[in-house]
Amino acid sequence: MKDKFTIKVYDFTKEIAVESAIGEEINKKISKCLKEYNTVILDFINVKIVLTAFIKATIKSFIDELGQKVFSERIKIINLPTYSNDILEKIFNVSVKKSY
Repeated sequence: MKDKFTIKVYDFTKEIAVESAIGEEINKKISKCLKEYNTVILDFINVKIVLTAFIKATIKSFIDELGQKVFSERIKIINLPTYSNDILEKIFNVSVKKSY
C-alpha cells in the first residue's frame, strides 16, 4: 500500500464548500484512495466557507464505518477554516454516541 494521497477540496469546490453532492463526490474519491493508500489527506487550503452538510457528506460515513480512532489515523483533515472545527467536533460526537 502506498503512503499517502492528498485531495485538495478547493479543486472541487473553489472557495465555498456547501453542496452535499460535491461532498459525496469527494467521499467516493476518499473511498477509492483508502484502498490504495495508508493515509488520505483532505486539504481545505483556500476554502473560505464550509457548511455542515458538506462535511457530513464528505466524511461522516467514514467516521461511522471506521470509528473515530481509525478515521483519525487514516484520514487527515488539514487547513480547515477555524470555525469549522466546531462542526467537525459535533459530527465526531454524534457518531461516537451512535456507536454505543
